Amino acid sequence: MEFKPKTEWPNCPQWLLDATTENEKVHVDKYGYVTWWHGTWWNSTWEGGTWHSGTWHSGTWENGTWKGGTWEGGTWEDGTWQGGTWCDGTWTKGTWKHGIWYDGVWYDGEWYGGVWKNGTWEDGMWEDGTWEDGTWEIGIWEDGTWKGGTWGEGTWKNGTWKAGIWYDGTWLNGVWKNGVWLDGTWKDGRWKNGTWETGTWLNGTWHGGTWHGGTWEKGMTGLRSKYEPFVITKSRTVKVGCREKTPAEWREWLLGTEEYVTSRGTEAFAYLHAHILAACVYAEELEKCLKTLDIKGK
Repeated sequence: MEFKPKTEWPNCPQWLLDATTENEKVHVDKYGYVTWWHGTWWNSTWEGGTWHSGTWHSGTWENGTWKGGTWEGGTWEDGTWQGGTWCDGTWTKGTWKHGIWYDGVWYDGEWYGGVWKNGTWEDGMWEDGTWEDGTWEIGIWEDGTWKGGTWGEGTWKNGTWKAGIWYDGTWLNGVWKNGVWLDGTWKDGRWKNGTWETGTWLNGTWHGGTWHGGTWEKGMTGLRSKYEPFVITKSRTVKVGCREKTPAEWREWLLGTEEYVTSRGTEAFAYLHAHILAACVYAEELEKCLKTLDIKGK
């Protein structure tokens, strides 16, 4: 396939001739189909064809296939992105296969793979890939890895959530490693760590973290309560929030009527009560075991 400047092709479409370009190397077949091999696109409207490499600064992409290169800014209306680097701009709809997205606004379309660095996702279907940071407004997440950012609402089907803030939506399955859950519905999956503020837990496995409130239907749970008790091994005391007591002092307090923040006679206090007792037993048994081994705890 021969590539040369656009003006050397007698059947070059008018939209390409009108575009502001520089050092372009293109091929135009007898039907007027454009294959862009290399060069710089400064401004205008791309109406169709295949882009292999080069730099796009501004303008509107109506349709076609992007195979590689750097997109600096502009509006993508529709088409297929197969690879390359997106620096900034507006994506209206289309199919993203692979590449790196640095910033911009995504309105709709299908994302199949690649790395999302930052930006705003308004809606669409995420099939797989890595999300590093940014704002997710709504959409469907099929699979992939979420490393940080803000989730507004939508449906999470599977994948790994490592950190970030979840505002609302439905979680179907996957692994939650850390972050803050503010509200929504959890249907199944594994929760490793993090803070749960409120929402509805329907099923799944809770390994650890802080539970502030909400509705628990069923599932497997480790120790969970609003103020997670910690054992300070050196002093063999148990710390809950900003309060620190010996196991004996906590048992005496649990039998009394004094309240700090969580009201007695509530479900939240029942979880807290059980969690404090478990921490007290851990502290006492740790002391016994270390004495038997003649080891000083650290």
